Amino acid sequence: MINKHKDCYNEKNGLANMPIEYVGKFYNIHTYPCDMLSGPCVCGAWHNQEEWPDWLQLEVFGFVSDKDNSIKRKEQEE
Repeated sequence: MINKHKDCYNEKNGLANMPIEYVGKFYNIHTYPCDMLSGPCVCGAWHNQEEWPDWLQLEVFGFVSDKDNSIKRKEQEE
């Protein structure tokens, strides 16, 4: 659903937090789950929109980034 979580994205500063129902589904190298889609994350990385699956970008940002990125994060299997 496009913009399902539009409240997670701040267009003024470009930061976007992870929707609460997805916290714990994406991890970087760290043991802490990612809590940001764009900006400084608790996992220690600085994330950018284009790293995330297209469906998640649509839900939060309302569009899919056109920036080229060879790495797309995958949801962790439970």
